[in-house]
Amino acid sequence: MAENYLKKLAKASMYKSKLHLCRTCGKKLLEEKMKVGPKGQVVIPQAMRKALKIEPGTEVLFRFEDDQLIVKKSYFDAVASLQKIAKGGKSASHIEPHAAYEASLEARARKCST
Repeated sequence: MAENYLKKLAKASMYKSKLHLCRTCGKKLLEEKMKVGPKGQVVIPQAMRKALKIEPGTEVLFRFEDDQLIVKKSYFDAVASLQKIAKGGKSASHIEPHAAYEASLEARARKCST
């Protein structure tokens, strides 16, 4: 997924990111220098956000290994995705959860008694 985007990035010159091929591991590496702001904040470069599909509100994980800081995109959050889809779709009438639950209990009771 991200590899296809990295190939496109290698051809595009609109980003400041540099694409390298690691000779020891054979992986494609994307790098870009950024400055730390006065509050200790760093902006994730646009090329890398697009490659990993990081949008506003996406959670990222910071891990410190040896002398490296690793930033990873959190695993897929199904609940957040469904909430985003629900907010973007047509409005449905509100369902009272307790009333729906009571109705399903009554239906089960009727089904068992027959």
